[in-house]
Amino acid sequence: MASTMMKVFKLIALSLASLQIATGVAIGEEFCASLTRVANETYKNFRIFRGADDELGGYTSKVTLPGATQCYIDQDDSSFNCTWQLNFSDDTESQAKTFAEGIRDCYPKGTFQYHLSNTGNYFTHRFNGVEFYIKSDPKRNRVRIAIEQDK
Repeated sequence: MASTMMKVFKLIALSLASLQIATGVAIGEEFCASLTRVANETYKNFRIFRGADDELGGYTSKVTLPGATQCYIDQDDSSFNCTWQLNFSDDTESQAKTFAEGIRDCYPKGTFQYHLSNTGNYFTHRFNGVEFYIKSDPKRNRVRIAIEQDK
């Protein structure tokens, strides 16, 4: 039993290490705490984080998630979005999966799904009325996460 638990911990550590190498972000307590802080503002339309107007009609965010290159709030205040630029050309979908699994580890009682789509595959994780949407952007070599109320 103890050796099985050790193997599980090693696998988790390896997957988190691969994410940290690709994005410079380690998904752990700090990331989960930041994610929870943002998720808790979902029903208040993220107003506490609203910065200046951006060129697309939304708002820049006063806060960013660890390692994100950009965070913003969309124009109708319904979604908090962050992007992570990958450090090297890699399989962005596998990096998105690693992010999604990290978010799932932050909220293990949620519902985790992989979606196939003509416009690109993506992951969702739903927990406590909040939806986390994780998608890769291979053309720009980045991963995007959106946080919004579960519909």
